[in-house]
Amino acid sequence: MKKWKAIVLASATLTLFACVGSSNKAVKGPERPKTASVRRGPAVPATALLSVEIEGVDYQTLAIFKQKLRAVPGVKGIYQQSFDANAVSQLQVEYVGTAQTLADAIQQLSSQEMPVQVVSFDPSKIRLRLVPNM
Repeated sequence: MKKWKAIVLASATLTLFACVGSSNKAVKGPERPKTASVRRGPAVPATALLSVEIEGVDYQTLAIFKQKLRAVPGVKGIYQQSFDANAVSQLQVEYVGTAQTLADAIQQLSSQEMPVQVVSFDPSKIRLRLVPNM
């Protein structure tokens, strides 16, 4: 029986020392992984798909306009959705920037040969009137 008490006492002592030894460290929650600092450059404008509606234009004038529009900085693609010389023709323009900046650039395309009027715009659509000189 003495031997049994000695074993229990030794076991309790070892357990006590193990607990005391581990309590020297502060208890922490789960460690978060360290992240590298990210350097960010200037904001890059998003590419948008903008609807461009053109009132009552003939097909030849529309083709010339699309050619000029392709040269505008930021225009990545032009997709013709519909053509109607008596109503509204529709283009989808893939553009890096906003509808307002594209409307400003389109207004700059206006010339003696092809006056361009921006009729209206909102964040996703620009409405134009092209008046060809005859």
